Amino acid sequence: MRYFAIIIFAAMLAYSCNPAGNSGVVKSPGGHEYTIFKKGSGEPGGPGDLISFELYQYVDDSLIVSTKKMGRPQQYKIPPEGQKLSKEEDIMKTLVVGDSIRISIGLDTMKQRPPGFENNKFIHLDFMVTERISEAEAKERQEKERAEAEKRREAGQIREKEVAASIAPTIAGYTNGSLANVQKHPSGLKYVIHEQGNGKKPADGDRVDVNYYGALTDGTMFDNSFGRGEPFQFQIAAGQVIRGWDVGVPLLNEGGKATLFIPYDMAYGETGRPPTIPAKAELVFYVELNKVL
Repeated sequence: MRYFAIIIFAAMLAYSCNPAGNSGVVKSPGGHEYTIFKKGSGEPGGPGDLISFELYQYVDDSLIVSTKKMGRPQQYKIPPEGQKLSKEEDIMKTLVVGDSIRISIGLDTMKQRPPGFENNKFIHLDFMVTERISEAEAKERQEKERAEAEKRREAGQIREKEVAASIAPTIAGYTNGSLANVQKHPSGLKYVIHEQGNGKKPADGDRVDVNYYGALTDGTMFDNSFGRGEPFQFQIAAGQVIRGWDVGVPLLNEGGKATLFIPYDMAYGETGRPPTIPAKAELVFYVELNKVL
């Protein structure tokens, strides 16, 4: 990717960088100002190199975006020589590993001030460069990652069949009323804990790594992470998943396994998600809490 879609206001910017006049302000080759918090070491990248970085976006002193908290570091590919660069790209291509910088944008310099920010003065974009690799190294890494992903997918498909076989009697017992050890949460969620786990218990705001197998109460599987060979990550109580997950997953410790029986009002509601999930569908999720990140 050439640039990073995570920056919320990128399409709206028309500004002078860092009008606050901080003493740490320097200029990029194109004359664009930015503030250095910490200077790294090494040489800047060349065309085709990939720069990995964390991004923190503030409105005045309030943090509104953190790629580290989201578990989504960004990458920027340095374009060929002679290509027209944006202000951010002109700055980014000069950075080295370990650099920590800030680009400050005066909201009064924007063509259109974003709604809700009438009383704010600045947007600050803080970049922390974590890695730089060449284009050849990036291709080699991608090939290795593809091969490893294929191995995980093949192993995951075997695991998917095992989970499908093990959860079938659980679903059958639930639907006919013979399933033992079913517990009910005050929210209305029902669940059976197969293994509690002995690691950390997640709290609101924590990011977790899970594997899951989702089915309807007739046993029809509609989605699972095992077959893909990749676990799923999300932030607890951040609105990233259905409410049944936000309530059910924190019942476990790391290493825990459970089956969640999620009522429709804690899942996809009265409309469902046709054609996969019918209206007012109660969902069954077998979940494994791998890690609290």
